[in-house]
Amino acid sequence: MFKKALILPAFLVILGSCNNGNNSSTNIKHPPGDQKIGKIEWYDTTLNALINPEATIEVIGRGYNWSEGPVWIEEQQMLLFSDVPENIIYKWQEGDSAKLFLTPSGYTDTLPRAGENGSNGLAIDRQGNLILCQSGNRQVARLTNGLVQPEPIFTVMTKDYKGKKFNSPNDLVVDGNNNIYFTDPIYGLPQHENDPSREMDFEGVYRLSASGQMTLL
Repeated sequence: MFKKALILPAFLVILGSCNNGNNSSTNIKHPPGDQKIGKIEWYDTTLNALINPEATIEVIGRGYNWSEGPVWIEEQQMLLFSDVPENIIYKWQEGDSAKLFLTPSGYTDTLPRAGENGSNGLAIDRQGNLILCQSGNRQVARLTNGLVQPEPIFTVMTKDYKGKKFNSPNDLVVDGNNNIYFTDPIYGLPQHENDPSREMDFEGVYRLSASGQMTLL
């Protein structure tokens, strides 16, 4: 069943997100060649400062269960993205196929758990650290040991608001002052709004300041 397609015109990529029921994304994903797909429509010429008007959208990989949370790492010239149900982060570099970067990425307990377990949104802070929305762990975390030889060791940045555990942090962005903004929908909970482990009676957008202060926006 077709689930979702993620289009990143700034990086000239599209990551197909479909699950045929028997394809595990733990396998290395081979690039589909030079296939072009779709088109970019310009509504404002100021976009030319970001994207070449002659740019095309290229398929760089497919066969993922559900691709999300892309972030470009300039220093390593690599794209990182999450496959949420598979609890995996993949990396892609020009001229190569996408390869496993980190697992587990969002749920680190050993007990089986339904729901959306992996990392979702990814971002880079001002110090070059990878920041993750961890759906399964229900927290925002930082990858502890860097991007070169990553291991699933995380520093928890925030896991609750006023003592109540988040639903499932989903998307995030880091601003120029190192403040983190993130969403907290119910998608990652096994039974969504009716999940017995749910502690919040709303879905919020939050700011975690560089000094560690939490604010519900």
